[in-house]
Amino acid sequence: MVALVLSRYRRWALQLILGGLVVSFVWNIAWVVDKPKATFFLPPTRFWELLVGALLAYLTVYRERPLDWLSKRLPSSWKSGLAGDLLSWTGLALIIAALSLIDKTDHFPGWCALLPTLGTFAFIAAGPTSQVNRRVLSHPVMRFYGGISYPLYLWHWPLLSFPIALGIDMSTQLRVGILVASVVLAVLPVQYVEKPIRSAPPGPAMPIGLFALLAIIGICGWSA
Repeated sequence: MVALVLSRYRRWALQLILGGLVVSFVWNIAWVVDKPKATFFLPPTRFWELLVGALLAYLTVYRERPLDWLSKRLPSSWKSGLAGDLLSWTGLALIIAALSLIDKTDHFPGWCALLPTLGTFAFIAAGPTSQVNRRVLSHPVMRFYGGISYPLYLWHWPLLSFPIALGIDMSTQLRVGILVASVVLAVLPVQYVEKPIRSAPPGPAMPIGLFALLAIIGICGWSA
């Protein structure tokens, strides 16, 4: 719905993106200490992370790519393409900092979420020819996990949560087994759901079927 509104009122798109980003981020900061679970799970306090990506997309398509903006401000004597490398290494440093510094004692998302969010922004803005993106993120292993990342997220969450809810002791061996099973199960929806949907011929059958399935799942979830 938001994307539809922005496409119709493109003149105000940048203001709407920035406004929504600021409101969502401030809401996140205001709630994260007193209402940590609500801040983590509710969309309004996490929406700013998506809007950071929307901002990058808007700048890339309708204004000036951050990569081009940075290139113009670097000394002309510097090697061509250094802007992309600078962005990609900055993104890597921010992601490593997030992995190293954030732990379970921190209020997340809060200010901490800026590290992985801005790191991802820098990675994407750097483009495919930057050093880190070309040599690390383009590796087949990284591309494999990138391709199954969302179904992997969906599978690992219940598989790790249900044993705890049932009072089962979560040993290291069980955790490793669950993560391996999550990877295997994540491949299945990519192969048998995502790819068939993408290659399906255009027509009303697919969206109607998906809407009906979504409604059934929603009703089951509400009932549970």
